[in-house]
Amino acid sequence: MRTPLFLTAFGLVMLVSVIMAGPASAYQRCMLCGMDVDKSETAFYARMKNGRMNPLCSMQCVVMLEMNAGEKAVSIRTEKYPTARLINAKTAFYLCESKQVPKGSMVPYILAFASREKAEEYQRKYGGRILAFDEAMEFVVQSMTKKK
Repeated sequence: MRTPLFLTAFGLVMLVSVIMAGPASAYQRCMLCGMDVDKSETAFYARMKNGRMNPLCSMQCVVMLEMNAGEKAVSIRTEKYPTARLINAKTAFYLCESKQVPKGSMVPYILAFASREKAEEYQRKYGGRILAFDEAMEFVVQSMTKKK
């Protein structure tokens, strides 16, 4: 039995589409800076009022998203360091100014932890300050506006 010509053409179009999509379809890009979110150890996922979920590589991009959108995200999830399990970003504890450099992130490097105890464990090992979500966001704003 011969394959109809239109099925063969459709198959070729689909194959070319998959090939042209290339590796970019295999991972998420930060919606602001274009970094590979899947490789970031400081990834955030911000849901806005319109329901759109925005993958972001770092807290700096969360700050920039809210500044550019002119609104705060309805909900924000982040990856718990070092396991990458998603947690509520607003209840996490953040280690700022430590010597630990996370992969695939932007400065200032900020690590998120589900518990204060885990943040303190890393603080003893790598130094830094532990901040709540709003304090960490303000820390990022201040670091972005510092004169060099």
